[in-house]
Amino acid sequence: MKDAKVMGSREVDAMLGYEQKKQMAGCTDTSCMVAIGGALGVDKILMGSVGKLGNSYTLNLKLINIKEGNIEELYSKRIKGGSEEDFLDIMPEALATIFPASASTWIKGQKGPVGAAGAERSPPDPIQVVDLQRTIGQVKVPVKKDEPPVAKAEAPRPPGARQDNDQRPAPAIEKQVPPPEDKEGPYSHAGKFLVGAKGLFIVPSFNAAGEVFLGYGIGQWVELGAAGIVSSSFGGALRVQSFVYNPDGMLKPFIAVQVPYYQTPDGGIMGVGGAPGVQVDFSGMFGVTAEVRAEYYFSAPAGYKSLLVFALAGAQARF
Repeated sequence: MKDAKVMGSREVDAMLGYEQKKQMAGCTDTSCMVAIGGALGVDKILMGSVGKLGNSYTLNLKLINIKEGNIEELYSKRIKGGSEEDFLDIMPEALATIFPASASTWIKGQKGPVGAAGAERSPPDPIQVVDLQRTIGQVKVPVKKDEPPVAKAEAPRPPGARQDNDQRPAPAIEKQVPPPEDKEGPYSHAGKFLVGAKGLFIVPSFNAAGEVFLGYGIGQWVELGAAGIVSSSFGGALRVQSFVYNPDGMLKPFIAVQVPYYQTPDGGIMGVGGAPGVQVDFSGMFGVTAEVRAEYYFSAPAGYKSLLVFALAGAQARF
């Protein structure tokens, strides 16, 4: 299908986090798949089931529109007394029904939806579906309304290929090209600016302060940032933060190193600090963070050369 980008099960596994995979494993309704499709950033999802009851097989497919949250196309077919190979014969009919705008891709000369006998455009009977349900693929399909479908030019047939009257799909149609292995997930910070605020508490004295910060993700694993701190004294810090695990997932442990400078009534102080922490992203644009920071001031007036420990929590937005 021209201009369509397809993600299969291996690519979906690579992009989803552990909790989302557990959700997808038990997903059977439309609202559940819409939530997963939103996390994947696709336009449409093609899912279906294969069932067997006695000597009959059933094939049920449905195309879900992620943006509108509804079922766009349905296909159901029963093969009575057939075999597994008979599914290959009905796949062109099934795909022409699910993707009517591209019907000519699957069946030569077909200009619209297929209305073949036995194909029902209604939800499949759940009684016929046994424990063989699985996601067929994640499909990103651009739909152009009010435009006639353009027939795809046929490539020369190699020796031994099937004839035109044989409706079994050629292997090239089913071939999927996986995306690059380093493709960034939906929660990646790579190439994004971020802005946020944190509440800061000094553990020995329980004094409170506020911190605002700006940053930029220079890759999947590293962020650079600068912070401004307002309390009884004021100052700022330069910061490098690295995600040590799961940089594209919702839950990201991190470690950070920073160089702070504060202006106090007794003069300026400078030091070095480090912080382990964790960040939870609720979407690609919003998340919360918590950390425990320790700072030591090596250049400071007498009385300020000490080790301070901070507890911080806050929120951030990315764009």
